Amino acid sequence: MKLFVGIDVSSQDMKVCFMGSDGDSLHSFTVDNNLVGASYLRDQIVAFSDKMKSTEIHISLEATAVCSWHPAMYLHEDKALSGAIHCLTASDSHAISSC
Repeated sequence: MKLFVGIDVSSQDMKVCFMGSDGDSLHSFTVDNNLVGASYLRDQIVAFSDKMKSTEIHISLEATAVCSWHPAMYLHEDKALSGAIHCLTASDSHAISSC
């Protein structure tokens, strides 16, 4: 099973939605857009992926210039997610508006 993670990024926080392969919302939450929030987000992705026994993780976050660069690099370079992320893209937040 694939785990899809949509992230709507602002300067203050990140609204997160986990979705299954069928596009249904599985879990959503908000974290601060800082190191503590990014660490919590990473922990939630890892825990949810393990719980679902997902084979791939696809992460898409809103392309908001400076606001999304730090979380994207954090997730891309994090050792706990190393090899697990199949795709990390910056996109339009309307793609995750169903959450």
